[in-house]
Amino acid sequence: MRRASKGCSALYEYASLPLRIRRAWEELHDFIHYDDKARSFYSEMVLPSGDTLTASDVQKYTLNASVLGGVREYISSKLVARSFSGRKTTKKELWSAISASIDDGEFRKAWEHTLPTFPAKLRAKYEKFIADGYASLVHLGFGNNNSRKVTQQIERLLWALYTMPNKPFGLETHDY
Repeated sequence: MRRASKGCSALYEYASLPLRIRRAWEELHDFIHYDDKARSFYSEMVLPSGDTLTASDVQKYTLNASVLGGVREYISSKLVARSFSGRKTTKKELWSAISASIDDGEFRKAWEHTLPTFPAKLRAKYEKFIADGYASLVHLGFGNNNSRKVTQQIERLLWALYTMPNKPFGLETHDY
């Protein structure tokens, strides 16, 4: 065991984890399968800029979708089992167990996902995935011009100034 500190994650011995978390990890691991539909969706996805996702991005989003799809199956099986057994598991306990399961080092090595580990953030990402589907996992910054320093308007102005026969200086083009 190793405690977490700044820049260093915590390490836990699997046997020292509470039984409910060990069971959740084992059960959750059984529900997760590679999602071929997600791979084809991300491979064919066209961004607003007209580009497609890179191979590494396709792989990243496919693995995230596979894990969230497994979480969906796991939660539905838990809800059915809960209705039969009569034991109530709170949503907080459920999401804490799921979060601990997917944050496990072996699980991360096996699936290489980039999902959040904080239970509330993971739940929000999951609910957005359920509501909006595969497209909800793609970062909204893909294909936009936010990092561009010269806008299209400025670019047209610069080209117009460059094509002028007298090539004006800054003082001549600036209005006071």
